[in-house]
Amino acid sequence: MNAPGSGVDPWWCPPWSLAWQRAWQHIHHQVHAGHRLDADHHFHSFAPTQRAWLRLQRTHYDDLHPDQQRLLTDIGLTNETARTRPINPYAETALAHARAYAATHHALDVTYSTVHDGFPLGRWLNDQRQQADATPPPTPATRH
Repeated sequence: MNAPGSGVDPWWCPPWSLAWQRAWQHIHHQVHAGHRLDADHHFHSFAPTQRAWLRLQRTHYDDLHPDQQRLLTDIGLTNETARTRPINPYAETALAHARAYAATHHALDVTYSTVHDGFPLGRWLNDQRQQADATPPPTPATRH
């Protein structure tokens, strides 16, 4: 029971999910243990599921509760860095091939072995779909 005049701890029941809180806490501990958020946002020093979670936070930063944004700032993911997109030449090449293939065939329904102008388009699309399936859906932000 709280002493008279003391407020309730605002973190006892935040307006976002417990899963979000746990993921942030885990990454927070790693950051304080020496892991750094990569400037290029690939988050290579983290496990794949943590990298996916961090990329999701970066992508949906504006939709997060202001206190979630403050917590992310505490681990080094700020409003400014969230808006910085990584430059990945391979992804840009892959997207160019996907667009060209779609323009010609009017679809991206390809097999794993599909190669477009020497680029393994089927394998790349398969990898992208697997990553999308493995990424948890965004936690809806609750605004007050």
